[in-house]
Amino acid sequence: MARRARVPLMLLAVVSVVGLFALAFPRLGNADYATDRQRRAVALKGVVYLLAVEAHDGKITPVASGSGTIISEDGAILTNFHVVFDKSAGHPFGGIVVGLLDGYDEDPVPTCVAFPEHGMLVRKLDLALIKCEVDLQGRPYTPSAWPAVPLGDSSGLIPGDEIWLLGYPGAGGSTITVSAGRVAGFEGEDGGEGRDWIKTDAFITHGNSGGAAIDRQSRLVGVPSAFRLSEEAQGKNAAKVGLVRPLELAKSLIARAERGFDPGKRNRAGADLVAKTPPEKVQAPEKGVWITGRVVDADSGQAIANAVVLILKPGVKVASLSETTADKVLTKGVTGANGEFTTEAPIPRGKTFSVVVGAEGYALLAEDDVLSTAGEIPARFSPWEHIRLARK
Repeated sequence: MARRARVPLMLLAVVSVVGLFALAFPRLGNADYATDRQRRAVALKGVVYLLAVEAHDGKITPVASGSGTIISEDGAILTNFHVVFDKSAGHPFGGIVVGLLDGYDEDPVPTCVAFPEHGMLVRKLDLALIKCEVDLQGRPYTPSAWPAVPLGDSSGLIPGDEIWLLGYPGAGGSTITVSAGRVAGFEGEDGGEGRDWIKTDAFITHGNSGGAAIDRQSRLVGVPSAFRLSEEAQGKNAAKVGLVRPLELAKSLIARAERGFDPGKRNRAGADLVAKTPPEKVQAPEKGVWITGRVVDADSGQAIANAVVLILKPGVKVASLSETTADKVLTKGVTGANGEFTTEAPIPRGKTFSVVVGAEGYALLAEDDVLSTAGEIPARFSPWEHIRLARK
């Protein structure tokens, strides 16, 4: 199968995001409040919107979105691997349009284009480092004096510490969004002991993946990466665990950025097409969305075969399920031997859905309104890196 052209594009549309949450920094006096507010403003300016684009038959299409964090004044951006890599195609996206913060109540400003194939991608850690190479007209572009987010120390975090997630989620409005929460604990790569993941109750969805997790001093301590469905079927009261990649695991990428990260020779053909492609040539993604993913054992990380993933019809809540459940299911997916699934039919865009996941010998997972198809998302969408089921 031929590789698709690596083509950047101006940011023609910005995905919807959840409405702005209040950022609850303590006010210990006017001076302390001003300092907290100033630090927060620095962190907010350092979080960018990322729009992945591809070219098909000479037309450029937005296919996915996410967030990133500026970690150097010369424009190095830390994000998730899955934000810049097309899993279904098996290669990096053709181009990533970078949008910078202009105002807290305004859309991010499309500024330049990065080519993920020239970046540093670490699949195992789900981390990546990218940098812009051309502007929106395809001319050479070198970032300078960008607002880098101060770096913190994720190894010093303990359960109960406050944490804030900054990014551009895929539901609601299109402005920068902040989600407040606490460090719930830590876990290893495949569950169990370790600090491969910071667990939090702060809101994570596909759009703010790759953004910034900051501490009380507004220092970067991690990268919001995924969330895990609740382990109890309790409807809207079910808990959702957010997973943040600790900054300590990004040390090699940070060191590379500090030395001056050069993404290498830019894609000349892609740059030419940016300048020549008028806005009317841009095609919207397909109307339907096929949901894909992988179901694994929460303890061992091993794939679970024959697990069933039910996508309920819009407006249907978990608590309403009964013997007539089949009438309330929009579509379903069944995992193969590798634990991966694809829904039997696409689901509508611009909707929110409740999800139920089950497998023999495992506790049922269920949560209301856990899946959103709002905004510019790809026709094949994997909202969760893994769905983890706990044994009964």
